[in-house]
Amino acid sequence: MVKFLMKCFMLTTILLFGVLLGIYQANNGFMQMQGHIAETVVAKESRSSQSMNVQEKNQNEKKANEIKPKAKKEVEKVTSHDLQAKQKQLEEIQAFNFFSQLGFQISELFSKGFSTLLTQFTSVVDKVLSSFG
Repeated sequence: MVKFLMKCFMLTTILLFGVLLGIYQANNGFMQMQGHIAETVVAKESRSSQSMNVQEKNQNEKKANEIKPKAKKEVEKVTSHDLQAKQKQLEEIQAFNFFSQLGFQISELFSKGFSTLLTQFTSVVDKVLSSFG
């Protein structure tokens, strides 16, 4: 029993660590998509090397200023008005997306399968527990 509990504890710990690592990686990905990572990398470089001369600091500031407007321009290119117009256009032609429908059907299949599996499992557990009582 102790071995089983230790295995469960270790497995839960590993899974929790994996979830936390995944959240951290996703956060970094979102920040990079928004252009925040480039600013922080340049800021960390300038903080870590206090002995840099003035010329190198100016170059880092120029790089940060070049990266920041590029990221903002890319974000500003797509507006909500453009997205709404495209959505209306798709609704008008009533486009059929094969992969969307396929994904929807697969998700329904898995949902029904797991629901029946769970129902059968609970009925077996109920029968086992009722045999003891």
